Order: sequence, then structure tokens, then C-alpha cells
Amino acid sequence: SLGHLMDIYYKSVGQNATLLLNLPVDPRGLVHEKDVAQLKKLKAQLDMDFKVNLALNSNIEASSVRGGHISYGAANLIDDDNGTYWATDDSVTMASITVDFGASTRFNRMLIQEYIPLGQRVRSFFVEAHSDGEWISLGKYGTIGYKRIVRLKETLADKVRLTITDAKASLALSNLQLFHAPIIVDNPVIARNKEGLVKISNKEKGPLYYYTLDGSTPTSDSKKYERPFQSLEPIQVTAIAYDANTGRMSEPTKAQFDIAKKRWKVVGQSISNSADNAIDGDIWTDYEFSPEEMAKGLIIDLGEEHYLKGFTYTPDQSRWPSGIITHYDCYVGSNGNTWVLADSAEFSNIINNPIGQTVLFNKPMEARFIKLRAKKTKDGDQRAVVAEFGVITK
Repeated sequence: SLGHLMDIYYKSVGQNATLLLNLPVDPRGLVHEKDVAQLKKLKAQLDMDFKVNLALNSNIEASSVRGGHISYGAANLIDDDNGTYWATDDSVTMASITVDFGASTRFNRMLIQEYIPLGQRVRSFFVEAHSDGEWISLGKYGTIGYKRIVRLKETLADKVRLTITDAKASLALSNLQLFHAPIIVDNPVIARNKEGLVKISNKEKGPLYYYTLDGSTPTSDSKKYERPFQSLEPIQVTAIAYDANTGRMSEPTKAQFDIAKKRWKVVGQSISNSADNAIDGDIWTDYEFSPEEMAKGLIIDLGEEHYLKGFTYTPDQSRWPSGIITHYDCYVGSNGNTWVLADSAEFSNIINNPIGQTVLFNKPMEARFIKLRAKKTKDGDQRAVVAEFGVITK
């Protein structure tokens, strides 16, 4: 996602490192169109984040200047020239820089660079904002190096102060910039929990969300998402994120949900709480079968009879997944004791692509109980993991 890519950028380039995405090429010898589209989004967002340097037209002062000489003055930090720098006397390893906007200004990014020909020196610093007549702390940080970009909370202030609290030698900084980055309009995530509550969100703060339930593409005139809403029956939700300040809009996200799991129960398991993780609507929690339970299977009481057309299985979604079921038996029944084999097969390519799996039965069946049994797991793992299990009725 765009938010994930931005996070990678700020944690690499923004923390004195280099960014290497290692883009793969497809059988055509080309970078795939989807990767290209995401990288274009990344470039566009970075251009917006660093479009206007708010420090350029400000007044800037330093608590200490090497020899009191203008050649090492604080103005070198905002002259757009990396060959000039602000410096302190040899004995000074603690000092501050104050940027005065002259009026209340909104910002949320600070870019700092040391004068690297003289080495990396700063060990720690903190940032403050002057708002309503008082200084407010915006955070404490570690090293700077060639480039450090600090993501700050959105702040309205007339002054900003950078204070270096520890360094290996006298200070030498070549650049200080301030920006007001717009919110990231990333594709929303649509989820529904066991109680049937549908939630639309993403990691970014600020966007508004609009959605439809009829399969149409939403706009800013569609129903506005205010809070989670309940839907126990099958439903299709399409949503967009929207920035009211700029009119920017994300691509639509679609999510299809079948019957809600409010009345579902995992039955017949020897262990207790974690079994419900398999039906809680959250793919980041999971249920791990013991070897004994693997043979028995995951048995779910759906609460009432349904016309079952198939099922869904999501394996472990962690970075290093374990217990991936590769071969399975799926049974259905009316009383939890007598079972009919509905399907027995392999999840094709699930090891290389461990995403949610959808299985349709050759013949739909009416049943209240359903059982998934792991016949084989990745690398013969003695465990089987279910991040989420669902049924298909529509």
C-alpha cells in the first residue's frame, strides 16, 4: 500500500540510510504494471510532502556560532546550499537552533542534515514548538547523519526549536527544512468482526470515508462512514478514502462478506480461548491445532442450518508463516456427529502465495456444522494454523 511504501521511505531515507526496493521483473522483462502504479503514487506523495520548505522565508538564530563568525552562522542552514554549514566552537556539543516563522504556521515534518565531510557527530536531539506563548515538546530523537527526516504530529506554531543535547564533537549542520505534508489518501481497509460490525479504516489519520452497498463506485456524495455498522447477512461493501482539503480520492476497495459469525461456536476442542481466533474476523489472530486436534479437525457450529456452497481458509499471515495447511478434508453435517465429505483436495500454490483461499463444493449442501481437517501441512509441520475460516452461502 502507499502508506506502507511511505513508511519504508521514512524509515530508510528518513533515518540516514539508502532505499533499495529490489523490484522484480516479470517474464516479459518488465516491472509489473501494479508495481509501477504504486511507485508513481509514492513519487507523487513524496513530491507533495516536500513541496514547500517553510523554513526558507523564516528568521533563524543559533545559541552558539563558531567564533561568532557569519561564515558559520545559522543562515547557512536555510540557504539551499549543502556546501555551507552552521558550526559551533570546538568545546560546544550542546546548542539550539530556533526558526521563527513570524506568524502561526502549520507543519509536521523536519529535515536535518549534518555536514558529512566533517563526519557524523550528533548523538541525540529534541524538537519543540512555540505555540500560544509557551514551548511544547514534539519529541526526542537519536542520530542525524547525512539526512534525518522527523515525522512530527501536526502542529500550529510561530517558532520551532531544534536542540542538540549530545554529540561526539562540535556541531556542524548543513541543512534544516520544515514542511507541512498532506495526509496520505490510501486505499481503505474494510473488515467485519464476529459480531457483524463492519469497520472502514486504514493506518493514516485524517481521511474521510464514503461507501456503497450496491456494488457501485462511491464518491464524496455517497454515504459517509461515521462509525461501524452491523450487517449479519451477506453484503458487499465498496469504500474510498477522501481528503476534504485537497479533493484527493483513493481507488475504491471492495469487500464481500457472507453470513456473519455472531452465532458461531468452535466445538469439541480440548483447548479453550484461542480456538475462537479462527472465526473472529481478524486475520492477524490465529488458532493453532495441536497434533491431536489436527486429526480431529476444526469443528464449527454455525448456529442454524445454511445452504453451504463452499468455505474460505486463511493461513497464518505473519512474516514467517507456520502450520500452513496444504491438503484438507472438509465435512458438513446437521448434528455434529454424522458427517458427509463435501470436498477433499489441495490448496494450490498456497506455500508460495499464502493468501486467503476460496473453495466451492461440487454440490451445495444444507448443514449446521462444518469441519476442516488438515491432511497435510507445509514441510510436514506437526501443527496446523487457521488465521480465519468462513463459509460461502451466496
